[in-house]
Order: sequence, then structure tokens, then C-alpha cells
Amino acid sequence: MPQDDVKIQYAHSNHGLFSEDYLDEVLPGRGIWTQIEDEAKLAFEQIRHIYQEKESILNKKLDEDGTEQAFIEKVLDVINPHYLRRPKKSGGSGKRWIPDYALFDNKTKRIEARRRRQEGSNMFKDSLYRFNLWRR
Repeated sequence: MPQDDVKIQYAHSNHGLFSEDYLDEVLPGRGIWTQIEDEAKLAFEQIRHIYQEKESILNKKLDEDGTEQAFIEKVLDVINPHYLRRPKKSGGSGKRWIPDYALFDNKTKRIEARRRRQEGSNMFKDSLYRFNLWRR
């Protein structure tokens, strides 16, 4: 079979979030997909190394804070170093959902968000993404 006819099968764990056709056919044909492929491969290898380095610690059932410090923040340093961790609360019922992390697209926005957090206003205003860790 000529090289042009080779179909690359992408491994993914969809969980019903996207159509299989989109993930297998549409997304790989988009320019951005191929433009960042080398960067994504490098990031994947760095994250794999971090995981292998921390695997024995992670398998000891760390609490959320321990997992964040041992693994999550090291992964964030690889994929987007412009993040802020939510301030730790002392006590409280935990009824209000507050993201654990906010990602920003540059250092300036992260610094501005930190200033807003210190002033008691919305640190998440200019974030690209906000997320919480799920309980294990």
C-alpha cells in the first residue's frame, strides 16, 4: 500500500463527549492538529516521565493536596505554566463550587488575576479554563 493511503488510527478515550467520526476523521485533518503534533508528543513524554517518577508516591493514596503538589502542578508546568491555584480555605461547608485551578494564556493575565485574588475580587475573570480535581 502506498504511504499516502495509510490511515493513522488515533487512540482516544472518548466517553461519549464527541462523535467518533469527529475524533477519527475531522480533528486530525485540521491544521492546528498537525502543527502542534511535535509539541504535544514532547509534552506527553515529559508528563509520562513525571508520572513514572511519582508513580510510587501516587499509588499511596495521597490526599488531594498531596496529589496536586506531587503530580498535578508538575503537569501544569508542562502544559501551561500560567496557572493559579485557588486559595486554601480554613473550614467552611464546601457548598460553593470554586475551581481548584485557573489557566491563563500569559503571565500578565496570571499576575493580574493574582492581584484581583488578593483584593478579594474575581480571580477567574480572564481565565482560559477552570477546573476541579475529582475525588479518587
